[in-house]
This record gives sequence, C-alpha cells and structure tokens, in this order.
Amino acid sequence: MSPDNSSKLQYLTGAFIWLAGWLLLFALNIKLDLANLAILLIMISALAATCLPGRVSALLALSAALAFDWFFIPPFFTFKVDVHQHLLMLLVMLVVNLVIILLMTARRTQVQRAARHAHEAELLRTWGDELHQAQEPGELKNRLQQLLAQITGVPVSLLLLKHPAPA
Repeated sequence: MSPDNSSKLQYLTGAFIWLAGWLLLFALNIKLDLANLAILLIMISALAATCLPGRVSALLALSAALAFDWFFIPPFFTFKVDVHQHLLMLLVMLVVNLVIILLMTARRTQVQRAARHAHEAELLRTWGDELHQAQEPGELKNRLQQLLAQITGVPVSLLLLKHPAPA
C-alpha cells in the first residue's frame, strides 16, 4: 500500500471512529449521565488520535467539546454552561483529550525516528561489509557518496585525499 493510500485509510479510520463514537453517544444519552458520556468522548478522541495527525486530532477534540456542550449539557442547543456544574468537566475533558493527543503525536514521532535510525544503521552496516571486502577502499567513493546522500537526504560531494605511500 502506498503512503498516500495509507494516509487516506488512516483519515477514513479516524473519521469512522468519530462517527461511530458520536452515534454511540447519542444512543447512550438517555442511559448514562454526563460524566460517563464525557469519559466516552475522551475514549473516542484517544482512539481517533491513534489514526489522525496531531493538529487534526486537536481540532476535532476542541470541536467535540463544543458539540458536547451544544447537544448534551443543559440548556441544550446553547453554549451556556453552568459554571459550578459543567465548566470544570468540559475543561478537564478538553485538557485530557489534548494531553492524549500530544502523547500520541510524540509516540508517532518516536516510532518514525526509530524506524529511520534502524534503516540508517542497516545502510551503515552494509557499507561496513562492502568496505571490509574491498581491495582498494578508494574504489568505493561513488558508493560512499550515494550512501551519504541517501542517509542525509541532500546531495553530497566528497573530497578524497590521497595519502603518500609509506617509504
């Protein structure tokens, strides 16, 4: 699967999680109290954050907190919040969602970095094997230039100095 298709699948999975989650929230609205619905919304956000980029997840978490206020917190269909009853719950819900999203984003970054380091280590191990087997290491300058460009992601120029033969 290409990276573009993988990205589309992740977005679709995240969208499906949010859609299914909101349907579940509306279905359970008459059976659960607000605190349990808020916990369920936090879980939905955490699950979706495993698929979606951090900024998208943060925007969706903020939108979800506003929608939760609009649909589930009395007075319904307003953004008026009883300061003593529901404001703290909404703020905690939003902060917990954002912390989860930050942690998921950091984890995703660490996984990508570890994969890149593993790939670079494999390239360097292969280079070491090639260098060990070479009769004349200077013959491998083009391969070294190619390897360094691959690791750094930028064009590389080499300047090799010839050492005088020992007397």
